[in-house]
Amino acid sequence: LSTTFSGKKKKGKLRKVWNGTKVVYNVASWGATAIG
Repeated sequence: LSTTFSGKKKKGKLRKVWNGTKVVYNVASWGATAIG
């Protein structure tokens, strides 16, 4: 049970990082479009 929980926790962390990266990328591309 604990291994499953830790695995889920890890996945959630990865997903958070991935979402953050996507947000940063979207903002960067939007900024580039606005400036360019």
